[in-house]
Amino acid sequence: MAIMYTGITEANESTKGVYEFLQHQYQSYCSSYSIWRDSENTEQRIQSLVSSLKQMVYEYVCRCLFKADQLMFALHFVRGMHPEHFQENEWDTFTGVVVGDMLRKAIALPSLYQTLCFEDADLWRTYYHHSMCEQEFPSVLAKKVSLFQQVLVVQALRPDRLQSAMALFVCRTLGLKELSPLPLNLKRLYKETLEIEPILIIISPGADPSQELQELANAERSGECYHQIAMGQGQADLAIQMLKECAHNGDWLCLKNLHLVVSWLPVLEKSPPGLKKNLMRTYESWTPEQISKNGNLHRANALFSFAWFHAACQERRNYIPQGWTKFYEFSLSDLRAGYNIIDRLFDGTKDVQWEFVHGLLENAIYGGRIDNYFDLRVLQSYLKQFFNSSVIDVLNEMNKKNIFPYSLSLPKSCSILDYRAVIEKLPEDDKPSFFGLPANIARSSQRMISSQVISQLRILGRAVTAGCKFDREIWSNELSPVLNLWKKLNQNSNLIHQKVSPPNDRQGSPILSFIVLEQFNAIRLVQSVHQSLAALSKVIRGTTLLSSEVQKLASALLNQKCPLTWQSKWEGPEDPLQYLRGLVSRALAIQSWVERAEKQALLSDTLDLSELFHPDTFLNALRQETARAMGCSVDSLKFVASWKGRLQEAKLQIKVSGLCLEGCSFDGNRLSENQHDSPSVSSVLPCFMGWIPQGVYGPYSPDDCISLPVYTSAERDRVVTNVDIPCGGNQDQWIQCGAALFLKNQ
Repeated sequence: MAIMYTGITEANESTKGVYEFLQHQYQSYCSSYSIWRDSENTEQRIQSLVSSLKQMVYEYVCRCLFKADQLMFALHFVRGMHPEHFQENEWDTFTGVVVGDMLRKAIALPSLYQTLCFEDADLWRTYYHHSMCEQEFPSVLAKKVSLFQQVLVVQALRPDRLQSAMALFVCRTLGLKELSPLPLNLKRLYKETLEIEPILIIISPGADPSQELQELANAERSGECYHQIAMGQGQADLAIQMLKECAHNGDWLCLKNLHLVVSWLPVLEKSPPGLKKNLMRTYESWTPEQISKNGNLHRANALFSFAWFHAACQERRNYIPQGWTKFYEFSLSDLRAGYNIIDRLFDGTKDVQWEFVHGLLENAIYGGRIDNYFDLRVLQSYLKQFFNSSVIDVLNEMNKKNIFPYSLSLPKSCSILDYRAVIEKLPEDDKPSFFGLPANIARSSQRMISSQVISQLRILGRAVTAGCKFDREIWSNELSPVLNLWKKLNQNSNLIHQKVSPPNDRQGSPILSFIVLEQFNAIRLVQSVHQSLAALSKVIRGTTLLSSEVQKLASALLNQKCPLTWQSKWEGPEDPLQYLRGLVSRALAIQSWVERAEKQALLSDTLDLSELFHPDTFLNALRQETARAMGCSVDSLKFVASWKGRLQEAKLQIKVSGLCLEGCSFDGNRLSENQHDSPSVSSVLPCFMGWIPQGVYGPYSPDDCISLPVYTSAERDRVVTNVDIPCGGNQDQWIQCGAALFLKNQ
């Protein structure tokens, strides 16, 4: 496959020019707006739009299909869009009967069979012998049967014309002149796209559009403007360098064989990185008329604020999982939709309704992609910051925080050139404060990237054919680290031989019931893992035959993935070695929990929640036991934490240690900003946790606190609970910095 970049290109979006393409197609089918202008009937206008949209969708999808598959898609498309054309049993009869079986059609569709009067030989003689029978349906019956019923007749009487009949049915239903859309060529495709949008070309074996691309480039541009790179080992840096040069010179670049570097594509998609380049891409995609519309200065400033917001959302993805917990596909379509919202916001003389912007961007556009509550809080904070009645002063307020090394002020004009000049003044390298992130974010980012690189290196280091089929020597070499680690972890314990009875229903103590069940499941999981690894070891030694279960186990381990059979019992780390370490350490630690719980000494000791497989369930057990002790419902309780000392309002409470903090620092009194040389992760002082009645004030004032998530690990994939921590106000600061707690690694 190859990817072509046209004009001044930036490979940050994979979305095609859907809106421009829709406009182009609509103008083509609707005769340059005349249908809308001349028609006074609203229903006629709607039908015109629907018809044009259907034709556009059909043509657009057919671009991605082989010609042999177009008819199949067309029939599927018609059935989905026009179910009214198919009466009961007709589609099932069409797709399920033997061609020519009139008896089955008569049984499945009795009314149709009666209407057709097949007994009248004179009526059907001409039709049956006509070379294009699908177009010569008996006139006396044409108005009595539907278009699809005519297809059924062809299927029964003249299956040799069924393909033509189906094509005719589709064309009549969709209003197409012919089944195959206009032939697609690169010149036409080039005119439909924008210079900031990449063109992805998926080719069949043996096909190569490089020559056609070069001829098109030479025809559209003079001089040597076409460049191409065959991607492979060691070509990534060259591709990035060439992309930057082509973007600067306005040249064309074709990257071939992208299927060889799929893992590198996110890097390409971000090239060139940075908030400045992101803003410049946006203002190069907007026309002067889009900025200066109606000469509204507030509107022009609001568009700049929106462009900054869009850039911040995209560039924040460089700091996963602290910036966002995962990669969200904020795209060019979001930018276009957001522009339309801002455009409508200032349409007319009405007061600007910023709540309208907040609602649509949060619930329908950007926020529609987010599935994490704490990521959504970041988005809400950005929306509140960038879209308000003082939108003109937003960036000036940011200047007061020393975000920029110079004074930045928005233009007092609606000229796009003035806004581009402001963007040009921005530094090439992003400062973390651009996004509200802490100064030491690079440390956290490097930690995560390093972990990923090491994991990838382990995968690259294994034999290429290791997971394909059984090879005793390869399996022995590749799987020995896992088997040796497991042996070492269990040297000084009796977990693999320990016998534990299933837990009984222990009335009156939800905490003890949970701890005993946790121990039982832990030992059972250890022994299950031991059995699977022992079976694998026997296969490698040649003392037993290879089974499908062992094959699946080995395949996962050889690919540095945790087997699904393990993860189904405990959702631990994805890395198998980390999973085994975490499993044994927790299984050993839970023994101590059981002993203390049986002696009723558990709640008086300092607890480390990272020693549990299910710390969230333990906190819920504490909630249940608290509700029993207080004689109230569990719903009437709320969770609180205190670094001031014991919770006076809590009937039961625990002292917790082992929490870590990322994104800021905490001295037990209030949060503080991280400095450039601050550690990426800091330990948190032990605190008291418990459940108190909803109506009772906690240890801290709500206005002085920020609710932070407590994750099971630094990857931020699973939440244990939320904890209110004193922050001294300004909650948006701590939301944007990505502050979060997590349990220490076991």
